[in-house]
Amino acid sequence: MSLPRLFEPGAGGSARSPYVFTQETVLAINVALVTGRPLLVRGTPGNGKSTLAEAIANILNWRFLSIGLSKRTQAQDLLWYRVEDTERPGALAVRPGVIWDAFESEGGVRAVVRLSHVDRAMPEVVEELIEVLDSLTFRGPSKVVAVEGHNRPLVVLTSGEEHPVPGWFSRRCIDLFLASPDLAQLEAIAVAHGLGSDRELVQRVAYLFENARLSAHQKRLTAPTTREYLDALKAVRDLGVDSDKKFDGIFQSIAESLLLGREEPCTPVEPALAWPRDDWRPSVFLCHSSGDKDKVRPLYERLRYDGLEPWLDEVDILPGADWDREIRRAVRRADLVVVCLSKSSVNKSGYLQREIRLALDVAQEKVEGQIYIIPALLESCDVPERLRPYQWVKLYDDDGYARLLATTGSIQAAG
Repeated sequence: MSLPRLFEPGAGGSARSPYVFTQETVLAINVALVTGRPLLVRGTPGNGKSTLAEAIANILNWRFLSIGLSKRTQAQDLLWYRVEDTERPGALAVRPGVIWDAFESEGGVRAVVRLSHVDRAMPEVVEELIEVLDSLTFRGPSKVVAVEGHNRPLVVLTSGEEHPVPGWFSRRCIDLFLASPDLAQLEAIAVAHGLGSDRELVQRVAYLFENARLSAHQKRLTAPTTREYLDALKAVRDLGVDSDKKFDGIFQSIAESLLLGREEPCTPVEPALAWPRDDWRPSVFLCHSSGDKDKVRPLYERLRYDGLEPWLDEVDILPGADWDREIRRAVRRADLVVVCLSKSSVNKSGYLQREIRLALDVAQEKVEGQIYIIPALLESCDVPERLRPYQWVKLYDDDGYARLLATTGSIQAAG
């Protein structure tokens, strides 16, 4: 049974917008439209947070309104403000803010409102904003302003999590995390931006981008973003680089200057949870099947983004290292082992089963009652018999990731 959709952008972007929407993003948008809740968009820089709202507006043919928030922003600034009246010297005129504009639709045309950097706003501003969005009304300077008919706007909030967003606030929103695109998504993004005519070139730049991103994670440096990927692809295309014998040298020098030239350490962000000891972060070993790599990479990024120290083989094992020894060492050093399960992995033999056995052995050495192993379901599937004594978390549920994150906080508090 397919879900009815209010928002359907089509695969690989559209004539109205080159934005490439994942299934998760489309579902989050539709849930926000149906429930009327704001869409809270988080994720690493350069992965589409700031452009998502305008892309939604273009496809729905709605008006697009936007404003950036800061610690100096007052709630009234979003509703209405006063400016000097040009027709009456010395007098002040009232001007509608973005929320007022969105509530009073023009000719029945609804609006998408982007409020950027909601994490920078003061808590009292966030609280008043939620109250207004819940009630769909507020008192203006001379009248009560309310949403007209069925013209409720879609409010998109972006957060770089420079400061933690209050838990009560995120629960009132539809939470969407934008992870870095995988190789298939990178190719789709190139096509949507009119850069996909030479598929071999697209794939070569995409592979270099992926390697640069993983290398940056290993060195704790700022990783390249989708913007750099598109710039690198455009540069090698427009400079006439093709698949001849000179390809590698020319391609490498151009692409690396855009993708690998960022030697500054990544800017630390405030973690979503406030750890009592600032010099310690829970280390999380991500046990998984190779076939689930595409689902585990976003989990790795999200844990790292939220201030933890996740361990992923393709990121943390250096070339030439003893693979088996490094994994055994990582499992023993981990504060938590998250066993990622899917329909295909639960009945699959291989190294995943060895990692599970190793984790179970290490668990026997832990203090009784200490949380160490968490089965994490990537999709609805059976839990192997030997993992059933441990409470599992359904990562595909709306609150699944939040429950996993809360567990890491309890580990720190007990430590």
